[in-house]
Amino acid sequence: MNSLENLKILYDRIIVKEVSTDNMTKGGLVLPESAKDTIPALALRECIVQLTGPGKVGPDGKRVPCSVRVGDIVYINACSLAKIDIGDTQYAMCNEDSIIGYKTMTVKPSLN
Repeated sequence: MNSLENLKILYDRIIVKEVSTDNMTKGGLVLPESAKDTIPALALRECIVQLTGPGKVGPDGKRVPCSVRVGDIVYINACSLAKIDIGDTQYAMCNEDSIIGYKTMTVKPSLN
């Protein structure tokens, strides 16, 4: 599988792509990748939603759609992310419940 086009996600899971972060602290120390998951201040990941599932089924039997949409920026604890490789690209997957916060990225229409 080389792209997300044919991937179907179940329930409230989302596929995200991590925004690259700098491994250097404000003091100029370069941190290894493994340290980013163990230091609480660095464990929060900023990611862009690539794909969402249809949502989970509520207690009344009706589907509750995911709150986030493709293109939104989400903040997730690194411990909640499962890394997956699709083709040559690395993504991460998590449940919607793992999202700490998000910013909706809407494209404003052109006035041309």
